[in-house]
Amino acid sequence: MTKLYKTLLNQMGQKIAIYNELIELLKQEWDSVSGYSLMGVQEVLNKKETLVLKMQVLEENRLEVVRAIANKLDVPYEGLTLKKILALKSHPLNNKLNLYRKKLLKQIDMIAELTEKTKRIVDHSSMSIKKSLSFLHKTQEKSEAGYQAKGKIREGKMQSRMLSAEV
Repeated sequence: MTKLYKTLLNQMGQKIAIYNELIELLKQEWDSVSGYSLMGVQEVLNKKETLVLKMQVLEENRLEVVRAIANKLDVPYEGLTLKKILALKSHPLNNKLNLYRKKLLKQIDMIAELTEKTKRIVDHSSMSIKKSLSFLHKTQEKSEAGYQAKGKIREGKMQSRMLSAEV
């Protein structure tokens, strides 16, 4: 049983390291998004994809260990969490596992906060662009003269016209 607990502890340590990397990437992502750096955002996204793959492999391994622990404790595997494992049996590594659990929970909160912060700026920027485009389209429609049925040109409703500054 000690070997399983040590393996679980090792995996949690790896997960903490991956989450630390993810937190740093999310901070870089914020800097890239707020600095309007498309290249920076793309670079961060590529690194995040790599981290996701690492997390998937680690999660599969963790599930195997949790299944083995469930078998040893003779409890059903479904719904078995680290908190429940710690409550089921006293073990010398329980304190360390609990510390790692608390650290992971804090990291998950930080990840959610950073993700929400970036999501808000992207949503706000997107809405701003949509409003600007809508305004430009409405202005252009009002300023353009329409054709009447007999081919005559109707006067535009506005006195000014939009000009393109591009040459």
